[in-house]
Amino acid sequence: MSKPQLTDKELILSIKSAAKKEQGIKEFSAAHIGFIYKICNSLGIDEFYAKDVYTDSLIAFMQQIELGQFKGQSKASTYFYRIFYNKSVDFLRKQSTNKIDYMDTVPDRNTTNPFYLTFENKEEVSRISIALKKMGNPCKTILKEWAFLGYKINEIAQRNNYGNADQVKRKKYTCLEALRRQLNIKKA
Repeated sequence: MSKPQLTDKELILSIKSAAKKEQGIKEFSAAHIGFIYKICNSLGIDEFYAKDVYTDSLIAFMQQIELGQFKGQSKASTYFYRIFYNKSVDFLRKQSTNKIDYMDTVPDRNTTNPFYLTFENKEEVSRISIALKKMGNPCKTILKEWAFLGYKINEIAQRNNYGNADQVKRKKYTCLEALRRQLNIKKA
């Protein structure tokens, strides 16, 4: 017969107690180990790295309880999952932004793509910026976050409170078409 799971109150008391801290966090960790596989499936993180992020998240969770930052407005498991999810997203961003591609030769500058930005074509950047301002905030936000900041469609949907990623995909397509028309760019 398995031991019943700690209540949130019991967990908080055990973490704040030096004598029971290790046992409390072990029980909590074992009860929520499935979060690792949920994150692996939803974010596509390798299990090896997800386990490291899980451990980091447990430490952060424990520290927040010790500092009194967990107010009990949600379940402890929900609070922990948000920490774990956010740390996983941070991990993915670090992995994708810190990639260095080494090349033997420098590629030729792509002069046919109007979105290829260099210091030499500040006029073009200015034209795009003005066009985005005219298009309004939803288009400006979606295109900026997607094209310049590198967010994925599902992240943009979450960050901007859209119902789902499909809405953002459709809006992005509509916004790109409108931007092409404003800049008189023909489709390739």
